[in-house]
Amino acid sequence: MSDELFKAARDGDESKVRRLLEDDDTDVHEKDEDGLTPLLIAVKRGHKEVARLLLDHDSDTVNASDEDGNTALHLATKSRHKEIVRLILREHSDVADECNDSGRTALHLAVKLGDLVITRLLVKSGIDVDIMDDSGNTAGMVAEKLGHRQIVDLLKDNWDGDGETVWSDPVSDRKSSSGKARPASTTASGPGGRGPAGSGPRGDAVPPTSPPQEGDSPQLWASVTGKEFATGAYRFAISSSSGYLAGAFGREVRLMEVKTGTVLSTLAITGSNNNTVQTITALRFSRDGQLLVIGIYHTNSTGRVEVWDVKVRARVMELYLGNYDVSAVAISNDGKYLGVAHSSSVRIWKRDTGIEIKSQDSRPGRVLAFSPDGSLLAVGGGHSQITFWEPGTGVPVSTLVSPAVISNLAFSPNGDILATAAEARLWLRTPRWGAATNYLEVSPGSISFHPDGRLLACPMRDGGVGLWDVTKQSFMSIIKDSKPSVLKEVAFSSDGEILATLTKDDKIMFWWPAPEPAPRFEAGSTFGRR
Repeated sequence: MSDELFKAARDGDESKVRRLLEDDDTDVHEKDEDGLTPLLIAVKRGHKEVARLLLDHDSDTVNASDEDGNTALHLATKSRHKEIVRLILREHSDVADECNDSGRTALHLAVKLGDLVITRLLVKSGIDVDIMDDSGNTAGMVAEKLGHRQIVDLLKDNWDGDGETVWSDPVSDRKSSSGKARPASTTASGPGGRGPAGSGPRGDAVPPTSPPQEGDSPQLWASVTGKEFATGAYRFAISSSSGYLAGAFGREVRLMEVKTGTVLSTLAITGSNNNTVQTITALRFSRDGQLLVIGIYHTNSTGRVEVWDVKVRARVMELYLGNYDVSAVAISNDGKYLGVAHSSSVRIWKRDTGIEIKSQDSRPGRVLAFSPDGSLLAVGGGHSQITFWEPGTGVPVSTLVSPAVISNLAFSPNGDILATAAEARLWLRTPRWGAATNYLEVSPGSISFHPDGRLLACPMRDGGVGLWDVTKQSFMSIIKDSKPSVLKEVAFSSDGEILATLTKDDKIMFWWPAPEPAPRFEAGSTFGRR
C-alpha cells in the first residue's frame, strides 16, 4: 500500500491518492528509501493538489523532514513552488521557523535563491528573521552578501526591533533557534568599496569560499548523467532565478522553460525580418530573471543592444552602438546598470534612464561581470589585466595583473572569489588581496559557479566540462558524452540541479546528478529546427 502511495504522490495522481487515503492501513508518515514521506515527494515534484490531500488527511505530516532535516516548506522553497509555499503557510505557519540540519529556515533558502515572492510570503507569515544558521548568518546577511538589495530592504522594513538588525554582523553571544551560541561570521568580504588593491601577495592558495551550503553540491555532483536538450543554438543563457533559458537560433532568440523544454516565446528582434543578416553575439539575464539583455551585430557593421522584459515579452530598451560589434553584455544584480563591451571600449548605461555614464578606458573588453553587490564591474579580455570599474561613475578604480590575456571571468555568488580563464588555464583569485592560483587546463568558454558557490564548472581544453570543488580546492571530474566536444558555454540552472553545456556544433546538453530523476523535456528535442 505504501509503495502505491509513494508512486501516486510522485506521479501527481490525485484520484489514486484520494482512494488510498480512504484505507485505514495507509501510513502517510512512512518514508521511502530516499527518506521522503509521500508529502515530501509531492512537494518536491510540485504536485500542489496531492500535497493538499495529504495535509488535509493528517496535518502532522507537515512536520516530517528528509535526511537533511528539510521540511515540506524547505523543499517547496528550494523548488520555488510558490503555490505550495502559500498552501503550507496558510494553515501551518507555525512551521516557518523550523531549521534544517544546517540551521537554515526556509527564509534562508528563499533569500539565497533571490526569490522575492517567496521571501515576502515567509516574512508576512511572521517568520523569525533573526534566526542564524550554523555559519552565523541571518537571512538578511545572506541577502547582503549576495547583493539582493530588494530583499535586504524588505527584511529591514519588516524587522520588529526585538533583536539585532538582520543585516549587521553577528556577535559571539547571539543565540540560534536551538538556543546554542553561533560563531561570528568569518567570511572574507568580496570586492566592495573601492575595489581590490591589486598589489597584495601573489601565489597564495585561494581560501575556501562560504562554508558548505544547502545540498553540498560537490558531493551531489560526484556522479552525473545527461541528455540532449536542443540543437541549432549557437549561444544561450540561463536565468539565475526564473528557470528560463534563452537560446540564439539563427536570427531568433527563443525563451524556453528549463525543466520542461517548452518554448514559451520567440522574441521579435529588431531587423530579423529584413534582408540584413544579423548575429546574436551575447545573452545575459538579470539576477531576478525579469530582464534579458541581447547583444546583436548586423552585417552592415552596426552593433545594437536590446533589453527585454521577460514577463511581458516586451522590448524595454534599445541601444545603438554604431560601427561596433558587441562582444559581451552584463547587468548588475539590482538591474540598475548595464555594461557593454565592444571592439573599441567598454561602456556603461543607467538602465532605467538609458543615460550613458562616461567611460575612460579606451582599450577593448571581451568579457564582463558585475560583482554580486553591484559595486564593481570587472572587465577583461584583449589584454593581460582585469580592470575594476565603479558603475555609478564609469571610472576604473583598480586593476589586477593577469598572467595572460583574459578569455572569461565570473564571480562566486558571494563575491569572495573571482575565477578567470587565461592562456588555457583556470585561475582562482581572491579579489580582496589579489592572490592568484593556477589550477586547470581549460578552453576559452564561459565559467559558471553553482548557486551555493562550492562548485565551479568550466570547459576543458580536450573536450567536456570540468568540475572543481572550490571549498576543498580540488579537481573532481570531467563530464563528457560519448563523442566529447569542445564546449563554448556552460551554466548551472537557478536551482543548481542542472548543468547546461553548449558544444561547438551548436548542441545544448543538460547534465544532472545521477541519483536524481531526469528533467521532463523530451530526449533529443530539436527546438532549433522549426
